[in-house]
Amino acid sequence: MKMNGINHVNITVSDLEKSQKFYSEVFGMEEA
Repeated sequence: MKMNGINHVNITVSDLEKSQKFYSEVFGMEEA
């Protein structure tokens, strides 16, 4: 079976604001 993409990622962090900034700036992730 071929994977077409990722639909959902769950990441547990200690500082939500810093983590949101990091993952959005570095990886281009968006909060859903």
